[in-house]
Amino acid sequence: MARQKPKKISKEQSILTNSINQAEQNRLDGNINVDFNFANIMDKFSFEAKGFTATHYKKFCEAIQKISSQVWDDVHNSEKHTRIGSEYLDISLLKSQSFQNHVHEFTSKKKFLVLRYYGDLPMIGVRKGNTFVLLGLEAKYDDMYPHGRKK
Repeated sequence: MARQKPKKISKEQSILTNSINQAEQNRLDGNINVDFNFANIMDKFSFEAKGFTATHYKKFCEAIQKISSQVWDDVHNSEKHTRIGSEYLDISLLKSQSFQNHVHEFTSKKKFLVLRYYGDLPMIGVRKGNTFVLLGLEAKYDDMYPHGRKK
């Protein structure tokens, strides 16, 4: 049986393959910017929630702008009580069983991701690739889960 010659690929195919490989490496390295998905916010913990003010909304917009200019490695390495402040918490800490169920719809993991948007107030979601899928916002400290310290 004769051995087949490797297929010659065009310069364009080579560039595309290299771009795909670089994008995959960036994804694995955490060297990609954070994207956001807002389509799955639970109503109970959305902008219409009791206690959500214009200031909350303004601070949320500022946080989204800042976080989306960061790469995932920087977000994950930020201290939990800094301007971005990220941490993973166990889903069982969520006070609302319906919200626990909502989070479980988006991850098989036992943890959710918290990013700070206004002081210590969190936005809660899960990471899917380079996207933070936002599932809820806390309008009042301790509404969604116990923070472990008094405000």
